[in-house]
Amino acid sequence: MHSCHDHNHENHQHHCHDLEGPVIEIKDMFFSYGEKNILQDLSLEVKHGENICVIGPNGGGKTTLLKLLLGFLRPASGSVKIFGTAAHHTCDQIGYVPQHVKLNNNFPITVKEVVLMGCHLHSIFSRHKKACHDQAQEAMDFMRIGDLGKQQFNSLSGGQRQRVLIARAIASHPALLLLDEPTANVDPGSAEDFRELISKLKGQATVLTVSHDISFITGDIDRAFVVNRSLQDLSPQEIHADKLMNYYRGGK
Repeated sequence: MHSCHDHNHENHQHHCHDLEGPVIEIKDMFFSYGEKNILQDLSLEVKHGENICVIGPNGGGKTTLLKLLLGFLRPASGSVKIFGTAAHHTCDQIGYVPQHVKLNNNFPITVKEVVLMGCHLHSIFSRHKKACHDQAQEAMDFMRIGDLGKQQFNSLSGGQRQRVLIARAIASHPALLLLDEPTANVDPGSAEDFRELISKLKGQATVLTVSHDISFITGDIDRAFVVNRSLQDLSPQEIHADKLMNYYRGGK
């Protein structure tokens, strides 16, 4: 599980106080690996409180877009801004849940300790220690894992682990939450729970989810972005299950 401060910019972390303008703003952005264009002429704007889904075929650039938003990658040209600041300047108002998490099975860490990692104020000696524990417990309760704090993370089921990772991401009440395939490795019942829980964040945080889950996409979302090298912006009226699979195959 990552949060924005996990990727080597810790000493340059920004708070990103500009919450008045667009949460995400991409203008005329191109990205390529070597000579291969991955994303081209891409522009989008996301406002505070929107619930957005990103869909598209494998290899179309969804993961690359997520990495650009997180600042892990930088565009070849154009701009990627989060809260009005270049995305590669990390900020503590972003929560991120990756699709895959690898932890050494021999590394002992409890659920509560994992969630505490999401508190940007957390330190073993910090005067904010109680506040962080309170935030962690609040996030765990929200994700319905409030009684699992002392359990070992590696002993949990896939669905329980995913709840822990989302709790970690929301522990500091981020203004922007980025989710990469949150229902990919969980059972259908857990997937339905996640959809309901994410919808509860509506209005509190801007949520952007990369997902192949058709029922997730056709749920309570404001817009969908189809990413297949370029970008197509779908309104809720244009999001229909019978059409969405065509986008995953790379169609129009």
